[in-house]
Order: sequence, then structure tokens, then C-alpha cells
Amino acid sequence: MSTVRIGVVGAGVMGADHVNTLHRCVSGAEVVSVADVDEERAAAVGTVGARPTGDADSTPPTGT
Repeated sequence: MSTVRIGVVGAGVMGADHVNTLHRCVSGAEVVSVADVDEERAAAVGTVGARPTGDADSTPPTGT
């Protein structure tokens, strides 16, 4: 199975739930970036290895 790299924009309640669901329940999914205007919140929500950022435009494209 191949890995799908995912960037999540928004680290509020819904974004955090998406990150947790992807990490726990979706085989082959890897959250690589979490973006939120509150970069500390993005870091708190992100999984191990996910890059927190305060700029959604800086999330890596899925093909790289």
C-alpha cells in the first residue's frame, strides 16, 4: 500500500479531529503538515513528524 501525505489547514476542534482520525484510523495516511494562524496550536495538534506552520501557503504539495 502506498502512503498518502496530507496537510491539514486549521487546528481548531475540527482540524484536530481530522488529524487524530487520519493518524489513528486511515491506513496509509501520513499527516505531514498542520497549518493554523496560531502556530503553537498547530504544533500541539500535529502528529509526530508533522510540520507545524502559521502559513497555509507553505504546506508542501502532496506530490513532493
